[in-house]
Amino acid sequence: MEQAEAQPNVEQGLEHNNEQELNEEGKAASDRQAVPSTRKAAARRQRMHSADLAHDDVPDIETVKRKNTLDYSKPVLVKKLTLGSTQAQVLFEHVYIRVDYSLYVCTKATRSQGRVAVARKVEAALDEMYEAFSQELAQTLAAMREMLEKKVPEEDRQLTYDHKREFKVPVRTGYATRLIHLTQMFDELIGTTETLEINNVISPENCDRTIKSWSRRYRSFCRAINVLRVESYDRSQSNSDSVSASKSETNELVVAVDNAGL
Repeated sequence: MEQAEAQPNVEQGLEHNNEQELNEEGKAASDRQAVPSTRKAAARRQRMHSADLAHDDVPDIETVKRKNTLDYSKPVLVKKLTLGSTQAQVLFEHVYIRVDYSLYVCTKATRSQGRVAVARKVEAALDEMYEAFSQELAQTLAAMREMLEKKVPEEDRQLTYDHKREFKVPVRTGYATRLIHLTQMFDELIGTTETLEINNVISPENCDRTIKSWSRRYRSFCRAINVLRVESYDRSQSNSDSVSASKSETNELVVAVDNAGL
């Protein structure tokens, strides 16, 4: 009887020992799996933090907090531009830097901020404005060149200036490059008008009126670009998806700015 009662106790002891051994084996296996995982995590952390790898002879790369617009690096191409007439020089001196900034803000900067839809509408409006102004300027200049060839001898067509000015200007967008080209055309138009007046083809009154008229148009065109920058920002702030892009609206904007004397 005592032998029979001892037998279950022995069996229970064996089962308990087997279960304990299995638990220990499982824990050991889990520890073996955890060691490589812990090592990999540590290696990842070491790779992520360059300061852990830097020593006296190994330079470190620190991150920079970019809070303001001036903290960001912008692409700039420096171009040379020579202008002969005083009118073109003065206008260019007063308007270009601000217009170049406006063009960058309402196109590239707007895109970098994720407001692609707004940027596309602004670019469509700019294309419309440039097309209208450049066509009108090119047609007027072509007509004056034709008049010069017909009514002025070839030896009397070479106008020169005694105070030309060479500019080195920053160019941040393709639109700024196009503005420089339009400025050169504007300067040539003034020079051609002066040449016609010097050769008595047109009167001094007509010469003065033509130069002043195109000076106002050039100034209004540049101011309209600045207005478009502000308009695009205001519309994006109010979550509006519409920026004036039609030719009639563009012309109205130019006229309104000119009349306001901004």
